[in-house]
Amino acid sequence: MKALIVDDEKHVRDAIRLLVEWDAHGIDHLYEAADGQQAVELLSAHKPQIVMTDMMMPNMSGSALMEWISQHSPTSKLIAISGHDDFALVRHTMQHGGMDYILKPIDPDTINAAVAKAVAAWLQEEKERAARHQQRMQVNEFKPLLSEKLWSSLLDDPSVYEANMRRLELEFGLPAGIDEVRITVAVINVCHPTFRHKFGDNRQLLYYSLLNIANEIVNRGAQSRGAAFRYASAPNELVLVMWKQADELEAVLHQMNEGLQQTMQRNLHFGVSEKVAFPAGMQDAYARAKAALAQRNLLERGSHIHAARELAAPEEAGASAASKAVRLSSYDEAWKLAVQSGHAEQLKSAVRRWVDAARSLQAVTPHMLQAWLKEWGAFRMRIAQEVAPDAADQIIAQLTQHDSLTEIDCTEELQWDVWEDAWQTALTELSTALLSHQGQEQHIIFDIAKYIEQHYHEELSLQDMAGRFYVSREYISRKFKQQFGINLSDYVTQIRLEKAKMLLLNPHLRIVHVAEMVGYQDEKYFSKVFKKVMGVSPNAYRKRQSEL
Repeated sequence: MKALIVDDEKHVRDAIRLLVEWDAHGIDHLYEAADGQQAVELLSAHKPQIVMTDMMMPNMSGSALMEWISQHSPTSKLIAISGHDDFALVRHTMQHGGMDYILKPIDPDTINAAVAKAVAAWLQEEKERAARHQQRMQVNEFKPLLSEKLWSSLLDDPSVYEANMRRLELEFGLPAGIDEVRITVAVINVCHPTFRHKFGDNRQLLYYSLLNIANEIVNRGAQSRGAAFRYASAPNELVLVMWKQADELEAVLHQMNEGLQQTMQRNLHFGVSEKVAFPAGMQDAYARAKAALAQRNLLERGSHIHAARELAAPEEAGASAASKAVRLSSYDEAWKLAVQSGHAEQLKSAVRRWVDAARSLQAVTPHMLQAWLKEWGAFRMRIAQEVAPDAADQIIAQLTQHDSLTEIDCTEELQWDVWEDAWQTALTELSTALLSHQGQEQHIIFDIAKYIEQHYHEELSLQDMAGRFYVSREYISRKFKQQFGINLSDYVTQIRLEKAKMLLLNPHLRIVHVAEMVGYQDEKYFSKVFKKVMGVSPNAYRKRQSEL
């Protein structure tokens, strides 16, 4: 903390310096002034929390200084130190926020008690000021959320307007008597490299910055012209409602893009509605602004503002555009073969044939790109279920975490080389994941076969194998038959009988011992199985081998 000693007598200032226990009070900066005028200069420059002043000084008295402090530095705590026991001076001190009035000569205990009281009062008030500041910050922080909630509710259900109108008027300056508005919508791609470079993963800060820029530009001047907010039902959308000078909306959007270009090196695409009745027409205006974005031609360059046109309903128009597009499903078989081959050239060729067909289109819309991505998702899941039915969901989930296609901005101008590279990467990653899984499956089945060869003399079952290798019984049964052309139980029997044939060559081993050594605890059952497979009993087999 800082303290200022004001007295025209130097020996008094020196005495105060010596008598006050500054460190104990948390004061580590001391300033001195010989009159009120010097004190004003020091107060303006250093803003001390504690001021101790004489009352009678040349140039500017202590009384005048107190008046200045109460007006210009009201948080400073005042202690009067005077040689005059004058009630008028005491009253003046109290009227201007003085904490104490100390008479000269100065008593050490009295002045330290006064300083302690002043410091405690300042700290308490500072704590209260900090709390109020924090409260104001929280109010400002939640204000955009309140705006988002109120405006979003109007888009979802215009009938709630009457309930929300009062709050919109009080909190956000919505004028009374609005009868028409225009709406514009921008879809924010938070994964765009420009935004990622500037904001990282802090999406809230990105939206907060965009809304600040939008609201600052639309509301330049004395009166509010509109409001920008984030639509709660579609959090990646920035919506702007303009009620005053709505015919100038396009000019406002150009200014916004100029501001965004300067601050973020980025432009946004806006879908713009016509004028509609407020609030009844807001839903329709929003839908048409969204349709303008979804139906714009990504092959056209330069324009970032897209007006709603007089055409079919947005969903019908989107379906019509998609029906004219090149269907990804037409290339399913070629893509499936390429994926299963794992060959780089085949994968590249499969993608190139489809992209070449898409390049022939005169128009490509964001709606069409989304339709292609939807087809891709279905194709990817379908082939994963065919190749790896037991792990399809897991494989697709892993691929989705780092999908190069979802990082492509479907609201930007289409760059065919970037688009083709993304498809090439996605198809290659799918192929790699499926082939890797197939190799892993073979590895597990061969491990199971090796384990059986080493432990054929023990009790073996499908359940034991499933628990040991962390796969299902059904999986082992199916994959073992696919790999070796034989059931696992028959494979175990085959291994055991091969070992038994070798042991039977030793005439000193009894049949019961041979049975136990290859995993059969029941000699009769062993003989039955042996005869069924080999065509003769163990004894007959041994006798035949001994005669050779």
